[in-house]
Amino acid sequence: ASLQEDPENAINTTADAQNLQNEQVIVVKDEDLSETTAESSNQNNLDLMMEVSLNLTVELGRCEMQFSEILQLSKGSVIELNKLADEPVDLYVNQSKVAQGEVVVVDEHFGIRITKLINPNERIQKLG
Repeated sequence: ASLQEDPENAINTTADAQNLQNEQVIVVKDEDLSETTAESSNQNNLDLMMEVSLNLTVELGRCEMQFSEILQLSKGSVIELNKLADEPVDLYVNQSKVAQGEVVVVDEHFGIRITKLINPNERIQKLG
């Protein structure tokens, strides 16, 4: 298809240009538009993430037991853990350590007061 000049269209274009001279024109830079779009997209992604359920685990300590010892456990059995009572407990989100804290009691329920957040860079280093 070749371009042909259309005299009628040229007149309309000139008339439109004259009408635009009286209008207020707002210039939007591509950068401004992409930032706004990116911010909006990030907010939408964050809104979607707010509904995701995560598995939160607090680890008081660990121990190693033989299967025969586990079979002997009964109500009232005491298992000795590798941590002292005043040591911080570890907080995991989906099996990834994110914080440490201390055990507290709130209205007869156990809770954890976060005392240290694990740096995201440290978590990435542990993966590799």
